[in-house]
Amino acid sequence: MATRTRLYKVETPTSVHLVEAPTPSRAISHIASRQITASIPPQHEVFQMAKDGLEIERVGDEPLSDETRSALAQEPIDA
Repeated sequence: MATRTRLYKVETPTSVHLVEAPTPSRAISHIASRQITASIPPQHEVFQMAKDGLEIERVGDEPLSDETRSALAQEPIDA
C-alpha cells in the first residue's frame, strides 16, 4: 500500500517552502534537517555558553547524562 502524501506549506522565520509529505511533522522535519544541525559541543564551548547565560533546554523528563562522549558513542541507539 502506497503512503498517501499531500502538500504542506512549511514556514520558517526567513522562508516559505512547499513540501510534499505524508504528515505535517515529516514536512517540517524535511526542512529542518536541511537548516538545523545538532552536535555534542566540547566542554570549553559548554562552559562559555553557560557563562554567557545560555540556558539548557530539556526535552521530556529524561535525566541529563554525565557520561563521557566516548562512553555514549559505544552505547547502542534505541529505535
